[in-house]
Amino acid sequence: MDTMTQGLLGAVAAASLAKKGETARAVVAGGVAGALADSDVFWAGLDPGVTGLLLHRHFTHALAFIPLGALAALILSKIFVRRLAFKRLFLFCLAAYATHAILDCCTSYGTPYFMPFTDRRIAWDFVSIIDPLVSGPLFLLMAGAFFLDRRRLAAAGLVWCVLYIGVLGVSAHHLAMTEARARASARGDRVERIRVLPSLGNLLLWRSICETGGEIQIDAVRLTFSGPNRFYPGPRVKGFDPARDLPNIPKDSPLARDLLRFDHFADGWLARDPQDPDFVADMRYAAIPNSSEALWGVRLGPPGATPVVEHRRDIRKRLFSEFWDMLWGG
Repeated sequence: MDTMTQGLLGAVAAASLAKKGETARAVVAGGVAGALADSDVFWAGLDPGVTGLLLHRHFTHALAFIPLGALAALILSKIFVRRLAFKRLFLFCLAAYATHAILDCCTSYGTPYFMPFTDRRIAWDFVSIIDPLVSGPLFLLMAGAFFLDRRRLAAAGLVWCVLYIGVLGVSAHHLAMTEARARASARGDRVERIRVLPSLGNLLLWRSICETGGEIQIDAVRLTFSGPNRFYPGPRVKGFDPARDLPNIPKDSPLARDLLRFDHFADGWLARDPQDPDFVADMRYAAIPNSSEALWGVRLGPPGATPVVEHRRDIRKRLFSEFWDMLWGG
């Protein structure tokens, strides 16, 4: 999730282990440790290509890196936290750092949690990368724990995350998946793969992407929890396979290698933009859940050139009102 939420979760995780008089320092150390894994954005931002995408949520988010990450967080935390035993400070940093990657696994972006043993990207699709109903309560409970020296308030923050993501998020995902599969069956589609992803900031409006016959069917589901769900049918686009669709590009060229890496990053959900064939889009994300206008992709160039990642920020502004109408069930 976003770095602020990661820091908040790390803060309450650390503070929930604090003794009387330690809570404020645990919050500070936990906040640093909880957010530290996202420091990879600094070197990821140095590369405008596919490498930059892959460097974010890379080794700093791996299970095997947690002890080293906690040690780095401890060293950094010593700037702000004084008069606390090494063992206690390391415990706080370890607990906080450990929350980061597992929270990211609950989103749809993909996290190589078991690196270096496998490069598989874990994405459970239970919560959006930004959700105020995660961040807001965490902030309030973290602040209460900090100022009142009450670790129970911090523990309540952990309980809230488990309930919201582990119960509400999992349940909403199941309902959205059931609806998406039912619609695919009613259309007569042969489902090869299907995912449902929460739209930005909520658990009500979901994007459905279904692979069938080499194409990707895009729809949206608005959950109601009482009565029939709202369904918004979308377009069907041809899936993109680098080896199949660009057979004349040498396999050892930078373009071919980066397209295969981008395909891995996007979990195979790639498609060419019908209006812009040189743009290969990551179909997991769009401003409107049932739209084929992806938020980002890579711009194709000559075989010797490195593809450049392109973000389509104008789409978000242009379609915000339509997203809002769908979120409210319009």
